[in-house]
Amino acid sequence: MAINHSRKKVPFYYGWVITGLFAVTFGIAWSTLSSFGIFFKPLSTELELSRTLASLAPSFTWIAINFSAPLWGIVADRWNARLVTIICGVLIGTGWFLSSTITSGWQLYLFFGCFLGIGMGGIGPPLVGLTSRWFTHNRGFALGIGFAGLGIAITFMSPLARWLVETYGWRTGMQDFAFITWAVIIVGALFLKQPPESNLLSTSQADSSHAGVQPIDTSKKERSAMQSIWSISFLLLSFMWFASTLAISQVVVHFVPRATDVGLTAAQAALILSIVGIVSSIGKAGGGILGDKIGPELAFCLSMLLKAAALIWLLFATSFWMFFIFGVAFGLAWGGFTPQVANIMGRIFDLRHMSTLYGALWLGGGMGSVVGPLLAGWAFDVSGSYIFSFSANAVICILVAGLPFLIRKAN
Repeated sequence: MAINHSRKKVPFYYGWVITGLFAVTFGIAWSTLSSFGIFFKPLSTELELSRTLASLAPSFTWIAINFSAPLWGIVADRWNARLVTIICGVLIGTGWFLSSTITSGWQLYLFFGCFLGIGMGGIGPPLVGLTSRWFTHNRGFALGIGFAGLGIAITFMSPLARWLVETYGWRTGMQDFAFITWAVIIVGALFLKQPPESNLLSTSQADSSHAGVQPIDTSKKERSAMQSIWSISFLLLSFMWFASTLAISQVVVHFVPRATDVGLTAAQAALILSIVGIVSSIGKAGGGILGDKIGPELAFCLSMLLKAAALIWLLFATSFWMFFIFGVAFGLAWGGFTPQVANIMGRIFDLRHMSTLYGALWLGGGMGSVVGPLLAGWAFDVSGSYIFSFSANAVICILVAGLPFLIRKAN
């Protein structure tokens, strides 16, 4: 009798396609925004803006992001993530293109702040919610890969921005960024689709029996979106996100000016920023795995302590090798915390409201991205240094490191 040695073909899981699209779309959108520091000096010089006034541009962008994100999250949960992502891709590209035509500060605030900011607000919530619903296991790893797209994209987009600015000027650089975002985000969004309905039930069961963690009260997962938003757990998550984005936004906007102030060239500063991007990609994927293994609470705590140490080190950095060490440490810390907040949310709240909740997280917690650049710019204009802003940031990171354990106890 002949023995059949053929193996049953395992169907490809489309959730990994969603994760890849998350990484590419999120990476391109946010890496262009993160490259604003490269445009910062030539733009502010030509428009004769102080660092405080120039810092208002990304601050207005973050205000628009924070207030539009909840609305985009609601739309994504009620309709679909594909439509939201396409619309937002159009808005982001339009914001970059119109910003290249400005002749005064108020135009920068309008085009870079409003147009680009409203579009950016709809990139994260739909993709985080969609990815979370696709995965019943390894959700932290999947989210980590998605968020890692930002670090990978920064690796290429920061040097590209520097080359464009030095070769063709900052206006041409912004126009090229517009064409890149239009092409990548709109095309990528066409391949997004919803998971099977069975995923919601199996995901809820998997979360409630997470290895090494006390079972979660399933009645709390059945709350409405508004009930979840006003819960103590969500408020603590928002403050965690506030502290995290406060530090990141300061570094993204003011790192290049800080490095060039002490003698580094623009090329060297852009290289360090690329190193932050590379390492943060490793940190996000590794942080996702770490969160799945030891729990997202402990992983978040370790990441915030490392971020505090990196910010303190940055205060004393005066040479390329010192900035290199900062880039590695800060990149790991940035990557390590990123998937943890969304992972914690997915475990304690109803996944059907995930995009809405993640959007609402930006409304409160994301305000750190508004305060961060302004605080650093104001501190520099007053004192001529970043000592106050970076040291205050380090203290805040240390204080919030233990908050995830309070959330776990509450649930």
